[in-house]
Amino acid sequence: MPPLLDTRATGRLSLTAMAGSRRFSDGPAAATAGFNQDYPGPAIIVQNGDLAPKVANTLDEPVSAHWHGLLVPAAHDGGPHLAIAPGATWRPEMTIAHDSATAWYHSHIHHLGITRISIISPRNRCISVQRASSMSLTDETISAVFLRSMASMT
Repeated sequence: MPPLLDTRATGRLSLTAMAGSRRFSDGPAAATAGFNQDYPGPAIIVQNGDLAPKVANTLDEPVSAHWHGLLVPAAHDGGPHLAIAPGATWRPEMTIAHDSATAWYHSHIHHLGITRISIISPRNRCISVQRASSMSLTDETISAVFLRSMASMT
């Protein structure tokens, strides 16, 4: 299971794009990239209110962090128009105002294949994440993400 970054207490999120390698089958290890680990990245839980992400890039090529499905202004969206140069750090400050949802974040530098889920919890509800997982299938012609999460709200 991927680690879970819970931002609800601090409103802060720190991600670092980094290179690694991973063996996906019996073959040789493949070069990978991920956020905070070699592949793909932690699951994130956020709540409505202010969020201050910090996204650092230690790769030798540009990366981005697109908050797919979050209702945020384009300047904070992390799309392909907001590439983070090697060695640079991007610090968008945003306000989350969203219904409960399972969204995801990914790089818009598509060949990197960095994807992971984000769980949005309204401020007035408690959410307990029992398990959060995702699967990403990526090749040169198609990229697909399948999301499954199990959470209980009280």
